[in-house]
Amino acid sequence: MEIPSAVIFVYMVITTMVYVFADILAVIVLARVFIKDPKITEVTERESGAIPDHLLPTVTILLPVYKEDLTLPYLFKSIGKINYPKDKLDIRILIEPDDQRTLRSVLTLPRHARMINAIKYTKYGFPKVIKVWDDLEINIEYIYLHPKGARTKPNALNKGLSGARGSILTIYDAEDRPDPNQLRKAVTYLLKHPKVACVQSRLAYYNADQSLLTKFFSIEYIQHFLVLLPAYYALRRVILLGGTSNYFRTEVLRTLDGWDVLNVSEDADLGIRLARKGHIVVPINSITWEEAPPKIKPWIKQRARWNKGFVYSLNFHFKDPFSLIKDIGLSRTIFLLYILIAPIIFFVSIPGWIMFGLYWVNWSGTPMPVVPYMLEAFRGNGWLFYLSVSTFLFSFTYMPLVAVEALMRHGDEYALKKVKYSFLMTFYIYLQVVPSTIAIYEFIRNPKVWHKTPHGYSIKPKEVRQ
Repeated sequence: MEIPSAVIFVYMVITTMVYVFADILAVIVLARVFIKDPKITEVTERESGAIPDHLLPTVTILLPVYKEDLTLPYLFKSIGKINYPKDKLDIRILIEPDDQRTLRSVLTLPRHARMINAIKYTKYGFPKVIKVWDDLEINIEYIYLHPKGARTKPNALNKGLSGARGSILTIYDAEDRPDPNQLRKAVTYLLKHPKVACVQSRLAYYNADQSLLTKFFSIEYIQHFLVLLPAYYALRRVILLGGTSNYFRTEVLRTLDGWDVLNVSEDADLGIRLARKGHIVVPINSITWEEAPPKIKPWIKQRARWNKGFVYSLNFHFKDPFSLIKDIGLSRTIFLLYILIAPIIFFVSIPGWIMFGLYWVNWSGTPMPVVPYMLEAFRGNGWLFYLSVSTFLFSFTYMPLVAVEALMRHGDEYALKKVKYSFLMTFYIYLQVVPSTIAIYEFIRNPKVWHKTPHGYSIKPKEVRQ
């Protein structure tokens, strides 16, 4: 066998075995989904309303904002609807002092609420407290970059954690619109289950029909929160947190020293660190509505950030795999590897997809380069060819199947109208090859760069003028 053919053979063996590994774990998850039918945890309105207001604990709400002048008024409108005593809320706006756009928006909030003399200033002239509701002062905390250049969300969150007064802490992103009863439900669950360290609420999109991309994104989140997370929880696997609407016990966060300021997917990393310390995370069925990027460029930048965080977490936690196995067990470590390695799998698959594309064009009668070496590599190794094709075809069964199951569980007319898009989910998932490639490049060259996702795409110009 010539050297190029030998290289192709080794490459195909490695990548195919990685896909086989991933497919086996996917089948295990599917088996749990369809045999045991795990459901996301429910907290009823009756349960959450049974606890009198005076027995509810103080909750700290952290609002990390950066260049969010458009969305901030909507966020506070949503917070104002929360069914929780205002005197039990400790709200902290986390802002960088050079972010004048957002700061101006913050200072308009009391005026929108028709509050008079509702802004307090530091001796240096910086706003430090605003009032949007009676008897509730909202703290403004200014974020400086530590270490230098780490303009990251976890850097801001650690500042907010240091001054948090609540025994329970949550995070809302600037475009968030949490269900009014969500906070009370989460607190109720934590009060009734003292061994649970964190409750993860569902995330969904209020602009799901804005573009084809948002439709796919919406389906992806429905399947993640209604199918995959309940299955992972039932299998006792590590729950990688979403970036918002997690409800933590504050002291647990402090024992973990908060968030890793260098990890641009700080939420996923925190889920791993909670698991390593033996803490329990429970997903519950209460929705926070967010805004999905409706255009491909911001979607790619957002996914590149998430994937870079996955690669960072993989590098950080698997540096000492035996320590990780000791902390969380072998099977959980294997499943964690399956999740975190996804960006690398997409990246290393690129040559294989190109070669197979050339192979099928060559098969149709148009001679292509490289294909003769492929044919030599597969000669006498037909099992490798058919196994490679099988792993590719598996994705066209697995991904639509999970998507349809998720939409059926959602059950309403809105979700069922999206069933026709579920059969294209494999193509949407394979778009990950672009942000995965960017993520790996940036992990090597610019690990501290944090790509902010712009918001406000669904806000109409008329609303902005108002």
